Amino acid sequence: EDVRTFPDGSMIAAGGTIVVAITSTGFESTFGFKPDFEVLESDPAIPNLIDDPNWGDPATFLQLGNSGDEVILRGPDSRVVDILVYGNGSFPGTPACELVEWPNHSLERFPFWRDRDNCPLDFRDWAFPNPGQLP
Repeated sequence: EDVRTFPDGSMIAAGGTIVVAITSTGFESTFGFKPDFEVLESDPAIPNLIDDPNWGDPATFLQLGNSGDEVILRGPDSRVVDILVYGNGSFPGTPACELVEWPNHSLERFPFWRDRDNCPLDFRDWAFPNPGQLP
């Protein structure tokens, strides 16, 4: 399990979004705006996820598996707040979404306000990624 931590005091507002990118500069050149956090230092104005040498190579940790993986968001008390499982990924009690079409598709929570802890019911394959935006 690869673990990264948001800087102290970081919060996601109820109903809000955050964008985490490998590099702020790369993300901004693709999407035209800065992410909320970055993994590798490229822009001193954007906070980095906390890096620890015991966690492995920070350049590769966010490369989710094409055949499947899990993204687990935990609160300060380590309790699972939200989870996304797709393809051959697994997490107890959470059905996985099907893999998305490739390339340039993403999984989108739809509708964004519904969370039933069931990936096939909560997410859809979306051909027009729009990070950080809600309808």
